[in-house]
Amino acid sequence: MSFAGRYRPTGPVQLAESGSLEHWLTERYCLYSADSHGVIYRSEIHHEPWPLQVGEAEVLVNLTTSQIGLQLPDTAPLVHFARRLDVVAWLIDPIA
Repeated sequence: MSFAGRYRPTGPVQLAESGSLEHWLTERYCLYSADSHGVIYRSEIHHEPWPLQVGEAEVLVNLTTSQIGLQLPDTAPLVHFARRLDVVAWLIDPIA
């Protein structure tokens, strides 16, 4: 599996409008992970709204989905950039 690319912000900082795609994609308040035995964990998190900037990206190599037989469409990537966002996370809990 490999990935290589370049990205950069191209617009001013804006907060996502409630109900927009950007809001739906970024305003999440849980983290998920899995261990080597397949146990899935969840953690509640808190953060301020993402300080988003429109951006551009160039994907040079993307083999991240080829191992599972998923072919990605040959379209321009949807890019949002945030320089930094501090997050508070609680302890993880197994959910499966």
